[in-house]
Amino acid sequence: METHPSILCTGSIEIPENVRTYCNDIVLDVVPYIEVRAINDDHTQKAIQKVAASMAVVVFTSFNAVTAVAECIDAIPENWQIYCLSGKTQETVVKHFGVGKIVAVAPDSATLASIIAADGVTHAIFFCGNIRMDTLPVSLAEKGVKLTELIVYFTEAQTSVANKHYDGILFFSPSAVRSYFLQNKPHDNTTMFAIGNTTAAEIAKYCRNDIVVAATPSKEKMLLMAAQWAKETRQ
Repeated sequence: METHPSILCTGSIEIPENVRTYCNDIVLDVVPYIEVRAINDDHTQKAIQKVAASMAVVVFTSFNAVTAVAECIDAIPENWQIYCLSGKTQETVVKHFGVGKIVAVAPDSATLASIIAADGVTHAIFFCGNIRMDTLPVSLAEKGVKLTELIVYFTEAQTSVANKHYDGILFFSPSAVRSYFLQNKPHDNTTMFAIGNTTAAEIAKYCRNDIVVAATPSKEKMLLMAAQWAKETRQ
C-alpha cells in the first residue's frame, strides 16, 4: 500500500488555509527544535529604550529580535534607519515600525553587510539573539563598520528524536539545524529544505543529503514548495 509523502517541520509555523488544503494528502509533523524567549529584564528594556530615543542605524536579521524590541517600546522610534533581512524579518519590521523606516533589505546577512557598508554607515546597532551567527558582525568589522550588539532574546535547543523516515525536512534557522542533529541522523534519501543560504551551510556541516534553498525566505512558501516537491517525487 502506497504511503503519503511525509515532511518534518523543525520550527513553529502558521499555515494558511490554502497551504493546509494543499497539504491534505501529506503527513506533516511540526516539531520545534528550538525555543525562543524574549529577554525582558530591566537592564535590557532600558538599553532598548535608550536606543529608541536616539538617532540610530538599526539592524535586524531575525523576526524574533524585532518582536522582542517592539515589546519594550511604546511608540515607533522617530530617528531609526533600519536594515533587515527580507521575508519574515522584513514583514515583522513593517508590522511594528512601518515600511518607511526601512532603508534596505537583503536575502542574507553577508549581502546586508555589504549594503550597509556601501551606504557609508560607520556605526550600527544590532539587535540579536544569544547564539547569533558571526556572518554580519565579522563582515561589518572587515568593512570598518562599528557594530554594537544588543542581545534581546534567548534561543534554547529542544532535543527530540525523530523516530520515522521523512521525505523532506524543513529548517528555518541554523540553531534548529544544530538542535536536530544533536540526536538525529536523516536517511540518505531525505531532502533537506533551508530557508536561506546560512541555514543551508549549517545543514551541509552535518550531512551530505540534497539541500534545497527556498527562493523566498518565507516559512509558508517554503512549506508549499516542499509539499509540491514531495508530491512530484511520488508521481
